[in-house]
Amino acid sequence: MSNALSFHLLKVRWQLVVTLTFGANWNAKKTRNKVDRCFSWLRAIYSHHTGCPSLDGRPFVLSEELGEQKDRFHVHILIAGLPCYPSKSDCFAMEHLWREGFRGGFAKIRPYNASLGGVRYTM
Repeated sequence: MSNALSFHLLKVRWQLVVTLTFGANWNAKKTRNKVDRCFSWLRAIYSHHTGCPSLDGRPFVLSEELGEQKDRFHVHILIAGLPCYPSKSDCFAMEHLWREGFRGGFAKIRPYNASLGGVRYTM
């Protein structure tokens, strides 16, 4: 990660660190559709918490990655700009939305903890 990028990302008050995977029915040729689905999920999250589905001006970072063991495509996302700090039950609701509402795979969503190095891990 570049020093300039990490300098700026470390200044953001991130609220959530997210990992989203995709079900077995998603193959590598559908990578663009997968990313589009992530953006749709993000719009739903911001819309629910702020009343506005637009991602314009919303602080988030999304990175794509292939898993080390099985080359499984997944994304990591840092989210900020929500009106209040999300609770664990909010995180579970967002995970459920990903799995059921967006037909995603596994979702791991946790409140951001700067001491765990989420910016470095995401980038």
